[in-house]
Amino acid sequence: MIETDNSLAEVATGEASPEAVLRLARWLRANPDGWVRLYHGTAAHVPGANQGLLPTSTRRRNSLQSRSGYVSFSIFPGHAEMFALLAFPRRSVTVYGVDLRVGELVPDLDQLRNQRAWAERCVKPTLAHGLAYGHGAQVKGAVSAARLFAVRTVLPSRGATIGYQPSVSVATASGVAPKRGSHVVLYDSRIGKQDSPIDPDDATECIFPGRYPTRRG
Repeated sequence: MIETDNSLAEVATGEASPEAVLRLARWLRANPDGWVRLYHGTAAHVPGANQGLLPTSTRRRNSLQSRSGYVSFSIFPGHAEMFALLAFPRRSVTVYGVDLRVGELVPDLDQLRNQRAWAERCVKPTLAHGLAYGHGAQVKGAVSAARLFAVRTVLPSRGATIGYQPSVSVATASGVAPKRGSHVVLYDSRIGKQDSPIDPDDATECIFPGRYPTRRG
């Protein structure tokens, strides 16, 4: 639920210009009790409907860069879905939505770090920059099951991304600069009956997040 009369809708549906981000920062400061609908994707076998969303910890970490103690959210359900598919290859994933007050949100420092490192953007560790450029935010601690609603469940395909067309590009979702796109070329050999199978998913995952595949096929 990105209300059309707030500044988050402006940066979500258009270009995050410095002026738009400044208006967003002002709106966030003026509306700590305002509501924003965000999304989180996880493996379908995780009982989110019963236990809620638990914060990242050393035992629950799907990305080495993720800081402990927080649950990460995206402003787009397509982003949440794609990150879940990358984190849980060959598994069904479920995307949950939740309505959160602005005052509950903190900047997603993980995605802001990606923006600085890979998109080469000069971003600040603020909630406005996190929402506008990283397209997400974090909540400290768990989010109760009573607040969640299931958006959709996606069945596994051949892997994390094969046959999957996200609503936004991998580059946009991950903050990877266009010049870091790579053509993934696979070679395999067959000597007699000795097969050398190569999994395209594994090859793609190896280059993430520093680079991303420019196309599939």
